[in-house]
Amino acid sequence: MQTPHLDRLANQGVRFSNAYCSYPLCGPSGMSFMTCRHPHQIDQWDNQCQLSSDTPTFAHSFLS
Repeated sequence: MQTPHLDRLANQGVRFSNAYCSYPLCGPSGMSFMTCRHPHQIDQWDNQCQLSSDTPTFAHSFLS
């Protein structure tokens, strides 16, 4: 099977050999990224948690 687009992406892309995330679950990790705080600081432990609407995120800076 020929995959020219994937081959080009692999050849021109960036490979991260040491990458880290703040939490092994998607939800808390994403909320951590958005708030620039660790999951335990924003009380996010699983993918069912919701971020409080009064918790500032870096996206709030785009509103002003």
